[in-house]
Amino acid sequence: MDCASTLYSHRNNGLMTRSLEKLLEDAHLCGELKLGGRKLKEFPVTNKYDLSDTTIADLSKNCFTHFPAEVIKFWSLESLNLYHNAIRSIPNTITSLQSLVHLDLSRNRLTCLPSAMCQLPLEILLLSNNKLKQLPTEIGFCKTLIELDVSCNVLINLPPQLGQLSSLKCLNAQNNLLIELPLELTYIKLARLNVSLNRIASLPVELRLMSCLECLDVANNPLVSPPTAVCIKGRIHIFKWLELKSIKEGRNRGSSWKFNSLKSNNHSLDSNMDSLTLSETTSLVHSSDEGANGSMEYLNKSDRKHRETNRYNNNASPEIIHVSKSNGNMSTNANKIYSSNNNGIKLNDKPTHHTQSYREYKEFLKQQRAQESIYKGKVQTPDINYDQKDIRPYTKPRIPEIVSTPVKNLSLPVSSSPSTPNVWSKNNTQITKNKLQFTMKREYDKAREEAELVKQLRNTIESRLKMSLPSELSPALNDGVVLCYLANHVKPRSVASIHVPSPAVPKLTMARCRRNVDNFLEACRKIGVNEKLICCAVDILEGKGIVQVAITVAELLKFHTTKTQSQTVHVPSLLNV
Repeated sequence: MDCASTLYSHRNNGLMTRSLEKLLEDAHLCGELKLGGRKLKEFPVTNKYDLSDTTIADLSKNCFTHFPAEVIKFWSLESLNLYHNAIRSIPNTITSLQSLVHLDLSRNRLTCLPSAMCQLPLEILLLSNNKLKQLPTEIGFCKTLIELDVSCNVLINLPPQLGQLSSLKCLNAQNNLLIELPLELTYIKLARLNVSLNRIASLPVELRLMSCLECLDVANNPLVSPPTAVCIKGRIHIFKWLELKSIKEGRNRGSSWKFNSLKSNNHSLDSNMDSLTLSETTSLVHSSDEGANGSMEYLNKSDRKHRETNRYNNNASPEIIHVSKSNGNMSTNANKIYSSNNNGIKLNDKPTHHTQSYREYKEFLKQQRAQESIYKGKVQTPDINYDQKDIRPYTKPRIPEIVSTPVKNLSLPVSSSPSTPNVWSKNNTQITKNKLQFTMKREYDKAREEAELVKQLRNTIESRLKMSLPSELSPALNDGVVLCYLANHVKPRSVASIHVPSPAVPKLTMARCRRNVDNFLEACRKIGVNEKLICCAVDILEGKGIVQVAITVAELLKFHTTKTQSQTVHVPSLLNV
């Protein structure tokens, strides 16, 4: 029985070894490492395959107790998945992964995060189901962060530096020990915010200003402001309640200093009327007993009373505004503010009969403008019908008249001074046409030369590498494979290693394409091509500088000696399109 179990375990180990060998080989070819769900305690050691240019690594559902040190060497890693392991800490050497944009550390045993991790260009950071007590204050340096998930931890508060994450769109902080939300969180344009299952008692009033917020979840919190009955109705009702609260707080705080500022500053009448609008006067006159309960009906009542006040103000005197309530028990007169009684508040040290209403001010301006128009000889009164004789006709400014004569005897008016040049002469028109023709000819010649260079580049590659290229030449050279083989054709072994697409992965990753292009350009420099005539890597990768590539290849072929012309370079059949 023991022999049978031993044999079975050896067989399983052999199968596991062979499968790992196959996965490492695939990662070497395509740049994607898939080791998820294999219960690995250590990263597999391999000297046979080079995994340094891996772009995607999936190490989820294993038994790693520490961050794999081998992953630090993956300089081109873009996505790392360490979900469901037993990792307790993150090393500071993680800063070497400067291409990492997606990091998943969910379901581990992390208690803190290193500040060095905030130096990475992360876009998605998943830290749920850990034991984090706080986030590093350096998290404000993650300017490219779009999604942050810190749910199911033991966070007591969120750092104010989250307000510096201008690109953050999604924040999930549910199931923590949060007591309040930082005010700085309202500065960013969040689209989704989840703070459910916490200990938050009140929401900041500034939360209503987050116009980009589409989803807000505050369920299962001991909320008092706003109450739970309002929070159940959803985001819109929460924002309305916070708006009402801000109005009430602003009325209680600002009812005194608004009029004191008018008393202390000697502004003009126009600025006084701008700072004291009718809506503010109405909000000051209304007592706070109607909005004390915080119900939504107060908003509708205030809108109706605001319209009634506007309609009532049209018939009121300019100095005294009467605002009466519908129940008739209370009548508040705004003459307590504007009248000249001893109990009133004086706007200035001057007597009160100098105070004007906005309507009187506008009438005064109309009269003043009418008087000014009288002095100018034009009376602008809308009620008076003008006589047609009083209106002087509009006369255009005179221009030189052109005599209409036959084309053969065309003559223009001659100027009094003989030294003035004739602008309408045929010579100037002929010069302009010649310039235009010369410019068009030059552009045409330039386009023809570029087309010749591209055609020569195609013929050179097809004749020397014995392959056929597609109609679009730029996409065929993007990965740099053809150019590397062309460099080896000019000088053998000038490019030591070339990344070639395989049948399983017909398209190379951007990192491998960039390495091929860099190797080709370095080979051109070693062979002796002038640095000024070498194209840039962007010209090849983006396919927008095909003319510059053609110039570089033409200069490269000048170094092709007669001894190597008989040599042939083997090009894989996958490249033949």
